[in-house]
Amino acid sequence: MEAIVQRSAGLNAHKKVIVVTILLEQPDETVREESCEYGTHYQACEDLADWLSSQNIELSVMESTGIFWKNIYAALEKRGLRVCVNKFLVARPM
Repeated sequence: MEAIVQRSAGLNAHKKVIVVTILLEQPDETVREESCEYGTHYQACEDLADWLSSQNIELSVMESTGIFWKNIYAALEKRGLRVCVNKFLVARPM
């Protein structure tokens, strides 16, 4: 199967920490994986955006967990990074 993007990031946003895993396709078509954590305050989100930009990330994806995704999205968008936010709709029992 051919990769859609060669350099991607998955972000898991919590109240106080963002866990980030990047997948980087190598010239021999193997994939290098690297993970790290950032805080959730705005400067940490800016630092995260800088790091993803320096890694030439083509696409970042994250789940919309409460409001925690908003600062992250703003910082990544400010750097011109492509971001996909997966918004799950949960049916509540009546």
